[in-house]
Amino acid sequence: MRIVHLRSSFDVGLGYDTLSWPLEQLKLGHDVRVITTDRASASAAAADTVSPEDSARLNLPSFEVYGLKVYRLRSSKFKYDDVVLPQGGRELLERLKPDVVQVTGSKELMPLFAAKNKSRLGYKLFMKEDQYDFPASTPLRRFLIWFEYILFRRFLCQWMYNRCDAVMETSMRGVGFIKKYHRIDPKIEIRYTPVCVDLSRFYPDAKKRKILRSKMRLKDHDKVILSTGKIVPLKKFELLIESLSKVPKSANVQAWLIGGCDKKYLQSLSSLAERLGCLDRVKFMDNVPHEEIPAYQNAADIGFWNRSTSSIQEAMSCALPTITSHYVATVLPEYEACELFETNNADSLAQSITRLASDTNHSKMIAKRCLAMAKKRFDASKQAKELIAYYKKFMDK
Repeated sequence: MRIVHLRSSFDVGLGYDTLSWPLEQLKLGHDVRVITTDRASASAAAADTVSPEDSARLNLPSFEVYGLKVYRLRSSKFKYDDVVLPQGGRELLERLKPDVVQVTGSKELMPLFAAKNKSRLGYKLFMKEDQYDFPASTPLRRFLIWFEYILFRRFLCQWMYNRCDAVMETSMRGVGFIKKYHRIDPKIEIRYTPVCVDLSRFYPDAKKRKILRSKMRLKDHDKVILSTGKIVPLKKFELLIESLSKVPKSANVQAWLIGGCDKKYLQSLSSLAERLGCLDRVKFMDNVPHEEIPAYQNAADIGFWNRSTSSIQEAMSCALPTITSHYVATVLPEYEACELFETNNADSLAQSITRLASDTNHSKMIAKRCLAMAKKRFDASKQAKELIAYYKKFMDK
């Protein structure tokens, strides 16, 4: 089967389903390619968070990652918010002659050319979505995003959805989002498909924990709360820093924030930590190569994320006791396995951090629960096989 994955940006340094699904399908013997653009990220807020390795690849017309061929299209000079309009996509699809095209992110409008040429080129089209709300760091920005989507962009998304064979959402909340804002032909299936994790790389590893903790000069009683991924205002890291200032120093908790970050935002977080008296307990760390992330997940004692992200699944796969908000748990039912705190409540988050840092039995229970859920729902190898069978179901019609 010839499969093309189409996405506006391709951040190898972030991993996740960007790489896992295509690589697993490649292992199954299929001809798999990726088409992307020369945009570092569709989101301007995240443009500075790309790893050095990915930055070096941005000007390459094509390259390979673990045997996976990736093509870069030049993006149009037209720039508006997170819209990405590539050049030469139709011609490349004509040359590759795919049986299946899987596109990502209708809101960015990149999949328009794939939807337009579907009937003419005769491939099956599947849309993967991860939108479940209108993400923004301020209420005004959220309103503007919502207004623009309702007024204009949702109709283009709806047009693309109705040319797909199926739409795959990475969250149950996202399934509801699509049905709420769009009119889609009942014949088009909307399928819940959670983001996957390569469990052959993300798993509990006492050796990795010991080596990295020794390298970082941590003592047995030191507790690390870890957050990996892009450090952007949308994720509200202010809440974590405020909460850390409320955690007793006797708990010996320090925070590691790993990922690319806008300099102004990083400075604001540093200033807040200094003002609250906990700057000595916060480490801001640069991007870590994705292959090294499992070591950090194992070395940490607590994971924290304030918005739905694939990093949560990776942490759960490493049996890292993870804290997330009640709101995030509504996005993905699997997150119910984590320690939950009251959304946007610093006192509640501080209580959860303190409990996981001081109550060994409770921490082990959360870790065990997270790992069991990861094995049950996030296995990339299993998902890749299910996805191939799903493609074939439509090809056989």
